[in-house]
Order: sequence, then C-alpha cells, then structure tokens
Amino acid sequence: MAVSEAQKRANMKFVKEKTRRVAMNLVYSTDADIIAKLESVDSMQGYIKALIRADIAAAKYYTAEADTLQKIAEFKTVKEAQEAVARYEEEDRKEGLFSPGSYTILDKDGRRLVEDPEE
Repeated sequence: MAVSEAQKRANMKFVKEKTRRVAMNLVYSTDADIIAKLESVDSMQGYIKALIRADIAAAKYYTAEADTLQKIAEFKTVKEAQEAVARYEEEDRKEGLFSPGSYTILDKDGRRLVEDPEE
C-alpha cells in the first residue's frame, strides 16, 4: 500500500519535532567485537537502549563530607544528591555551622563529581 503525501509529511514532522538522531562510527580493525555483537542481535537500537537503561538503573550517587569523603546518603540521580546537599547546607545555616564546600557528591566508584561551573 502506498504512503500518501500527507502521511509522509506527518512522519517527517514527527521525526523533526520528537526524535534525536545519534550515530557512531565503528572501526573494523578495533571494534570488530562490537560490530559482531550488534550484528547478532535482533534490534541494534533496542539492544543499545537496553544497555544504557541498565547502566542508568545501576547508577548511584552519594552525598559525602567534603574533607573526609565519608558517605552520608545514597541517591539514584545527581539532582537528588544536589537537593540533599542543599538541605544539609540549609540545616547547617540554621544551626550556625555552615561552611561553604562542606559537602560533595560522589559517583558509584567514590569519585567526586565535578561541579557545574555555572552553579
């Protein structure tokens, strides 16, 4: 069945407004294992999305004391950890204990996250 011009326009509009295209180049000599794996799955896009979603689900962030890196609490997102740090700092202000830079955020491997220079 032929696709009408209206259907083509609607599809092009959807793709333009609702999608983001991501491409990557794989080098035969150094990425042969990746190429072989991708060619073995039913859906390359589905496989890659599933891997990324699993990575996101496994992500953990921690608030920690900046000087000792002692972990305080665990969070699923950086935003949640940032909000917690803001709450800690507010509590410290109320108690007269506030000192800038007292808290930091660590990734799941215990590395400090680099602060956004615009914050």
